[in-house]
Amino acid sequence: MGQEVRPWGRYEILSESSDHKVKRIFVNAGARFSYQRHQHRTEHWFIVSGKAKVTHEGLEFEMSAGDSIDIAQGELHRLANIGSDPVVFIEVQTGSYFGEDDIERIEDDYNGGHWFDPSTVHFSKFISAQRKLSKCLQCQPIQFHS
Repeated sequence: MGQEVRPWGRYEILSESSDHKVKRIFVNAGARFSYQRHQHRTEHWFIVSGKAKVTHEGLEFEMSAGDSIDIAQGELHRLANIGSDPVVFIEVQTGSYFGEDDIERIEDDYNGGHWFDPSTVHFSKFISAQRKLSKCLQCQPIQFHS
Protein backbone atom coordinates (compact mmCIF):
# COMPACT_ATOMS: atom_id res chain seq x y z
CA MET A 1 0.00 0.00 0.00
CA GLY A 2 2.98 2.28 0.12
CA GLN A 3 5.10 4.34 2.43
CA GLU A 4 5.11 8.11 2.98
CA VAL A 5 8.19 9.92 4.30
CA ARG A 6 7.73 13.02 6.43
CA PRO A 7 10.25 15.30 8.17
CA TRP A 8 9.37 13.71 11.52
CA GLY A 9 9.57 10.10 10.28
CA ARG A 10 7.38 7.99 8.04
CA TYR A 11 4.22 5.92 7.88
CA GLU A 12 2.94 2.85 6.06
CA ILE A 13 -0.70 2.21 5.25
CA LEU A 14 -1.51 -1.32 6.41
CA SER A 15 -5.22 -1.37 5.56
CA GLU A 16 -7.67 1.02 3.93
CA SER A 17 -11.37 0.86 3.09
CA SER A 18 -14.41 3.12 3.09
CA ASP A 19 -14.86 2.77 6.87
CA HIS A 20 -11.28 2.72 8.22
CA LYS A 21 -7.57 3.27 7.62
CA VAL A 22 -4.75 1.62 9.58
CA LYS A 23 -1.21 3.01 9.60
CA ARG A 24 2.10 1.94 11.14
CA ILE A 25 3.81 5.21 12.07
CA PHE A 26 7.51 5.74 12.87
CA VAL A 27 8.53 8.97 14.64
CA ASN A 28 12.27 9.70 14.65
CA ALA A 29 14.17 10.36 17.89
CA GLY A 30 13.69 13.98 18.95
CA ALA A 31 10.96 14.61 16.37
CA ARG A 32 7.26 15.36 16.71
CA PHE A 33 4.38 15.98 14.37
CA SER A 34 2.03 18.96 14.35
CA TYR A 35 -0.46 19.75 17.11
CA GLN A 36 -3.59 19.01 15.11
CA ARG A 37 -7.18 17.90 14.93
CA HIS A 38 -9.44 16.20 12.39
CA GLN A 39 -13.04 17.01 11.48
CA HIS A 40 -13.99 13.72 9.83
CA ARG A 41 -12.29 10.95 11.80
CA THR A 42 -11.40 9.55 15.19
CA GLU A 43 -8.10 7.83 15.92
CA HIS A 44 -6.91 5.07 18.22
CA TRP A 45 -3.15 4.87 18.86
CA PHE A 46 -1.38 1.77 20.19
CA ILE A 47 2.31 2.24 21.05
CA VAL A 48 4.41 -0.68 19.78
CA SER A 49 7.85 0.58 20.85
CA GLY A 50 9.69 3.68 21.99
CA LYS A 51 8.96 6.44 24.46
CA ALA A 52 6.54 9.23 23.53
CA LYS A 53 5.15 12.42 25.00
CA VAL A 54 1.54 12.80 23.91
CA THR A 55 -0.32 16.08 24.06
CA HIS A 56 -4.08 15.56 24.06
CA GLU A 57 -6.42 18.53 24.48
CA GLY A 58 -3.65 20.49 26.23
CA LEU A 59 -2.67 17.72 28.66
CA GLU A 60 0.78 16.10 28.33
CA PHE A 61 1.71 12.59 29.42
CA GLU A 62 4.20 9.87 28.57
CA MET A 63 3.35 6.68 26.72
CA SER A 64 5.41 3.59 25.95
CA ALA A 65 4.99 0.07 24.54
CA GLY A 66 1.55 -1.37 25.28
CA ASP A 67 -0.11 1.99 26.02
CA SER A 68 -3.01 3.28 23.94
CA ILE A 69 -5.21 6.34 23.59
CA ASP A 70 -8.46 7.23 21.85
CA ILE A 71 -8.69 10.61 20.12
CA ALA A 72 -12.20 11.78 19.30
CA GLN A 73 -13.13 13.79 16.22
CA GLY A 74 -12.14 17.43 16.71
CA GLU A 75 -9.79 16.81 19.66
CA LEU A 76 -6.30 18.37 19.59
CA HIS A 77 -3.41 15.92 19.66
CA ARG A 78 0.32 15.51 19.04
CA LEU A 79 2.98 12.87 19.60
CA ALA A 80 6.65 13.65 20.27
CA ASN A 81 9.47 11.12 20.49
CA ILE A 82 11.33 11.71 23.78
CA GLY A 83 13.56 8.65 23.51
CA SER A 84 16.67 7.72 21.55
CA ASP A 85 14.94 5.05 19.44
CA PRO A 86 12.08 5.55 16.98
CA VAL A 87 8.56 5.54 18.39
CA VAL A 88 6.47 3.02 16.49
CA PHE A 89 2.71 3.06 16.87
CA ILE A 90 -0.37 1.74 15.12
CA GLU A 91 -3.03 4.30 14.24
CA VAL A 92 -6.57 3.10 13.52
CA GLN A 93 -8.76 5.75 11.91
CA THR A 94 -12.54 5.48 11.74
CA GLY A 95 -15.01 8.01 10.40
CA SER A 96 -16.29 9.37 7.12
CA TYR A 97 -13.09 10.62 5.46
CA PHE A 98 -9.40 9.69 5.83
CA GLY A 99 -7.56 12.06 3.48
CA GLU A 100 -4.37 13.80 4.57
CA ASP A 101 -6.12 17.12 3.93
CA ASP A 102 -8.35 16.51 6.97
CA ILE A 103 -5.62 17.94 9.20
CA GLU A 104 -6.05 21.31 10.88
CA ARG A 105 -2.58 22.23 12.14
CA ILE A 106 -2.55 24.41 15.26
CA GLU A 107 1.24 24.30 15.78
CA ASP A 108 3.66 22.91 13.22
CA ASP A 109 7.45 22.63 13.25
CA TYR A 110 7.49 22.04 9.49
CA ASN A 111 5.86 25.15 8.00
CA GLY A 112 2.29 24.00 7.51
CA GLY A 113 3.28 20.65 6.09
CA HIS A 114 5.47 22.22 3.37
CA TRP A 115 8.87 20.57 3.48
CA PHE A 116 11.36 19.08 1.09
CA ASP A 117 14.21 16.62 0.84
CA PRO A 118 17.21 18.85 -0.01
CA SER A 119 18.98 15.97 -1.76
CA THR A 120 16.25 15.94 -4.43
CA VAL A 121 15.76 19.68 -5.02
CA HIS A 122 18.13 22.01 -6.83
CA PHE A 123 19.21 24.88 -4.52
CA SER A 124 17.98 27.68 -6.80
CA LYS A 125 14.54 26.06 -7.01
CA PHE A 126 14.47 25.82 -3.23
CA ILE A 127 15.28 29.54 -2.81
CA SER A 128 12.60 30.43 -5.35
CA ALA A 129 10.07 28.21 -3.56
CA GLN A 130 10.99 29.75 -0.20
CA ARG A 131 10.30 33.23 -1.57
CA LYS A 132 6.94 32.13 -2.96
CA LEU A 133 6.05 30.42 0.30
CA SER A 134 6.97 33.43 2.43
CA LYS A 135 4.67 35.62 0.29
CA CYS A 136 1.63 33.38 0.29
CA LEU A 137 -1.20 34.14 2.69
CA GLN A 138 -2.81 30.74 2.48
CA CYS A 139 -0.12 28.17 1.69
CA GLN A 140 -0.73 25.64 -1.03
CA PRO A 141 1.59 22.74 -1.91
CA ILE A 142 4.50 23.94 -4.03
CA GLN A 143 5.08 22.24 -7.37
CA PHE A 144 8.69 22.05 -8.55
CA HIS A 145 9.10 22.02 -12.32
CA SER A 146 12.24 21.29 -14.31
